[in-house]
Amino acid sequence: MAGRHGRIELIAGTLVALLAGAALPSSAQTPASFNPAVSFPTGALPITVGIADVNGDGKPDLVTVNTGANTVSVLLGNGAGSFGPRTDFATGAVPHGLAIADLDGDGNPDLIVANTGANTVSVLLGTGTGTFAPAMDFPTGAAPFFVAVGDLNRDGIPDLVVVNVGADTVSVLLGLGDGTFGPKTDFTTGAGARSVAIGDLNGDGVPDLVVANVSASTVSVLLGTGTGSFGPKTDFQTGAGARDVAIADVNGDGRLDVVVANADAGTVSVLLGVGDGTLGLKTDFPVGAGPRSVAIGDVNEDGILDLVVANFGSNTISVLLGTGTGSFAAKTDLATGPGTGPFSVAIGDLNGNGQRDLAVANVNANTVSVFLNTIASVIAVTPSSQGFGNVAVGSTADRTFTVTNAGGGMLTGSASTSLPFSIVSGGSYNLGAGASQTVIVGFQPTAVAIVTGNVNFTYSGGTVSRGLTGTGTNPVPVPVLGALSPNSATAGGAAFTLTVSGTNFVASSVVRWNGSNRTTTFVSGTELRAAIPASDVALAGSAQITVFDFLPIGETSNTLTFTINQSVPVLAALSPSSATAGGAGFTLTVSGANFVAPSVVHWNGSERTTTFVSSTELRAAISASDIAMAGSAQITVFNPIPGGGTSGALTFTITSQMFTLTVTVRGSGVGSVVSTPAGINCSSVCSGTFTVNAVTLTGAPAADASFKSWNGSCGGASPSCTVALGPTAVTATFSAVFTDATLTAQETAIKAVHITDLRSAIDTLRTRNGLSAFAYTDATLTPGSTVVKGIHLTELGTALREMGPFTDPAIVVRQTVITATHLNELRKAVRDLE
Repeated sequence: MAGRHGRIELIAGTLVALLAGAALPSSAQTPASFNPAVSFPTGALPITVGIADVNGDGKPDLVTVNTGANTVSVLLGNGAGSFGPRTDFATGAVPHGLAIADLDGDGNPDLIVANTGANTVSVLLGTGTGTFAPAMDFPTGAAPFFVAVGDLNRDGIPDLVVVNVGADTVSVLLGLGDGTFGPKTDFTTGAGARSVAIGDLNGDGVPDLVVANVSASTVSVLLGTGTGSFGPKTDFQTGAGARDVAIADVNGDGRLDVVVANADAGTVSVLLGVGDGTLGLKTDFPVGAGPRSVAIGDVNEDGILDLVVANFGSNTISVLLGTGTGSFAAKTDLATGPGTGPFSVAIGDLNGNGQRDLAVANVNANTVSVFLNTIASVIAVTPSSQGFGNVAVGSTADRTFTVTNAGGGMLTGSASTSLPFSIVSGGSYNLGAGASQTVIVGFQPTAVAIVTGNVNFTYSGGTVSRGLTGTGTNPVPVPVLGALSPNSATAGGAAFTLTVSGTNFVASSVVRWNGSNRTTTFVSGTELRAAIPASDVALAGSAQITVFDFLPIGETSNTLTFTINQSVPVLAALSPSSATAGGAGFTLTVSGANFVAPSVVHWNGSERTTTFVSSTELRAAISASDIAMAGSAQITVFNPIPGGGTSGALTFTITSQMFTLTVTVRGSGVGSVVSTPAGINCSSVCSGTFTVNAVTLTGAPAADASFKSWNGSCGGASPSCTVALGPTAVTATFSAVFTDATLTAQETAIKAVHITDLRSAIDTLRTRNGLSAFAYTDATLTPGSTVVKGIHLTELGTALREMGPFTDPAIVVRQTVITATHLNELRKAVRDLE
């Protein structure tokens, strides 16, 4: 069962603690009742007591830790609540904490003792006969005061948690499965750590630790990892002097809660678990003076957990009955005797009567006291009432009540009632604690009427009554529906006649549409016809069809469902019905028929956000991404169930985007530009319109010219260029080809052809700059002539200067000494203007 001061016991890896129970219905809270204490001698200064069957005879035994004798005392039980003389076994120095568990898997309980004066835990392996092998010691932290057992790393082997008073730590020793343990691992707690409880506080299936810190007046929660290690502590406030801690679900929400005995405050603090490893604010309940130990169990057999507290300072045991909500009734105190100093309490059934008794270690009296439970029987009857419904006169119906002994002792009594109700079976009961019995009550009406009554359940504490009600009816069969014809219609349809088939129809039968009568024609006992108006099928949905027989007192049939289907939508037009690819998002208006509020416009089968305007108009939001590319989209409308469906499709056209490309030809040379695909073929300025994303331009120079470069949306000197389209402009430059382009400076062999080349190039530039051809002197210069004069050069300069800055060469009119330098200057000027 449970031991205090190191109260967690494990038998074959199972926690043995009465920490939860299904609440039993009860007419009132069952009082707790215990016989006066009977004491049994122990070793010196018994500080902790535990309950377990250490000799395998099926009877609980007692184990105490004797801090003044460095021993544990084993007192074997006789199964009636009495115990034989003690047998002592040596421990380490100044033992305090105790846990009982099967550490080596042999099915026998073993003892684990925390030795405050030796900085060890002692393991005493059980033989199964009530004796124990010599202690094996394992190092802990400084001044170990408390020990608990649990499978901390989930390997199926019990591990130890030791609270070290001198170090403010807990030591974890992982079990090896043979009764021995690995080296300790320490984890920090709050100041003045005194006790520990093990439980899963955050619902992850991994054991966590809760440590009571007497100096800090807190509990520390260390969440487990499942590997035997723990996260850093989180502290929660308790009452002053948090000495002992226990874990249970005290409010029935499936989450573990924490209960703390506060030695300096004379209270217990209840901290309700949140389920994520955190705890709510404390609620304090008064107990006796100097509480040292708290145990949790259902001591009044009402299915609700209660608290039992050992009060060292007042020589009492406080019992606080639980309400099942996390709160507790005012304490009831049990005396342990003057100067006894009760230090530890454990809960268990010591006499085999199914009721939980108490064992208390009295540190100042060198005894262990036993308080045997004497709970009185308490009756619980469920349900609180029974209704028989309609029962034909002369017929019988039965209903069942359950009687439960929700207290202790034996529950003896009987059930009785009066006509037209009767006790069919289970009329007398003799029930032990927690036992139940069914009582069957019958109803046989003798008239058409509503009848009420009671069934009375007696027991030693009085009588409990439960209400009965039933209605006697005429023995006419209830109408039964089999089929509807038709069983569906389309919303908005016309009125029609509904044929109802079934059985047990009578002349007064009426068809009901959602509970409202409809004009009904009786055809036969198996057929009715009802007039259904158009308003009944105006909207999609369903109607519940029943038949009601008015005579003799009215009976309603089972229900059949009539379905009103949505109409299939019909599309007529789209507005707009087309858009240009790459355009912005827009609202599409869909016209048609049979639209309903939940209608949805589909774009190529995908839903679009739809606004219902009317039964003939919907509006849908179309995004820019829907019309990013040329093509088409199929527009449909979907009406949801019942009925409904998808309309025929209309096509929305996405036209290609048109781009304009402008090409300008410039420069001193003559040439043309053509495009692929076709659309551009020009030698000056021209534009073309395209629907493709890219156009290739090719420059073709005349025989006396060369291609120079592209500008604008094209670049480079290659005659071919590809343009990525938008509103785009491109300039192609062509250069005139000069004769004897390799003239050497200061050369005097200047020919007329050099002048005529320049005149041609300059006139081409003038024309592309909006100027007329220049009127040159000696326009009939012969290309092979060598009669070249200075005036010819100055005229070229004048022709150039009208298009941009130009500095005259240092030439005197009629001068005949003209060099190649003069021509190269003019040629450079032409190139600069291209």
